[in-house]
Amino acid sequence: MDDPYKPPQASIVVEHDGEIELAPLSARFWGSMVDGLFGLASALALYQSMGLWDQIMTGEVPTMTIVQVGILGLLFFCLLHGYTLATRGQTLGKVVAKTQIVSNDDGSVLPVWKIILLRYAPITMVTMIPVIGNFATLVNIAFILRDDRRCIHDHIAGTKVIRYVG
Repeated sequence: MDDPYKPPQASIVVEHDGEIELAPLSARFWGSMVDGLFGLASALALYQSMGLWDQIMTGEVPTMTIVQVGILGLLFFCLLHGYTLATRGQTLGKVVAKTQIVSNDDGSVLPVWKIILLRYAPITMVTMIPVIGNFATLVNIAFILRDDRRCIHDHIAGTKVIRYVG
């Protein structure tokens, strides 16, 4: 039986000579920058509302506070991007950049839980490890320079980013 509360599923795919057109590097860069600005603004608001400025500046943030901020950050990410990820495979930055996250296998929009738990969560957790996290971030991003233009997080989740026309 169909669930009347399930978000609509759309599979809007741009084809180029019968193949899905991968998003250009410039579009992925700008989409990431827009998402980064949204993330920065939300983090600053979160730190301000929790009164964390002094602790952050002195580097004396308790571990439990870091966990709480991480959970609240994930919730805010889901509130901010959840609807467009669920319905179109796009964060707000991807909407601006006209790109879309789709399955590498068939070009369909993936369930939002799969995008968040497989595409975003593993890399985000690794980036929080001191020293190793910075290196992992660079390696993850460097993968985009390969022919398939898929970062490590795309390989983990089985996704690719394509040009979106909708």
